Amino acid sequence: MFPEDIKIEEYKSLRNSIDMHMKLIPEIFAIMVAATSAILGYGISSKSAAVFLIPLLIIFPCAFLILSQMNEVMLKGAYILKKYEQDVSGWESALFELRQMREKNKKRFFLKAAEDARAFVLIIDFLILICFAGFFCFFDFESKILIFKCSLVIAPVVLVSFFCVLFLNKRMLEAYTFEKGEKNLKDLDDAFKRKEKSRLTRRD
Repeated sequence: MFPEDIKIEEYKSLRNSIDMHMKLIPEIFAIMVAATSAILGYGISSKSAAVFLIPLLIIFPCAFLILSQMNEVMLKGAYILKKYEQDVSGWESALFELRQMREKNKKRFFLKAAEDARAFVLIIDFLILICFAGFFCFFDFESKILIFKCSLVIAPVVLVSFFCVLFLNKRMLEAYTFEKGEKNLKDLDDAFKRKEKSRLTRRD
């Protein structure tokens, strides 16, 4: 296979991979929302406080999985831009410039984020809020023994959830931004330089 053919195949593979990630994101999100809604519905009908914490075991893994897909989309897009679209106009280079234009006059971090990233953050935060609201709504505050036992478990759950929400919000909101794209390009540039340096060292 000629070098040009290898480049074409690599480009096609990267585009197909990006398409796959873009399809996976809404699918994972839909599964998360459907499963969470079903469990919350059961929690309301059963009036069991503990049931409302179960969706957290679905929401956070799905959210992190969505974030990983978003990062893969940006990284592979940056690779295409770096290797194939530096001297020609293409989708990734146009998208890179478009992000820069859209974010230029926006100072708030939330407004700089892509619309789908903002939607993910708002919906995920809302679902988590419902989980805790349902738990405290149906929790038996009259039983002091129950409060003491549950506090040993609930306090760490609330604390971990709080930090996870902060982390996810920040990472999701910056996932599709111009700054993230710039960072990916810089990281790829460093990786290419390191690889070239290693190749020259082996030759010597």
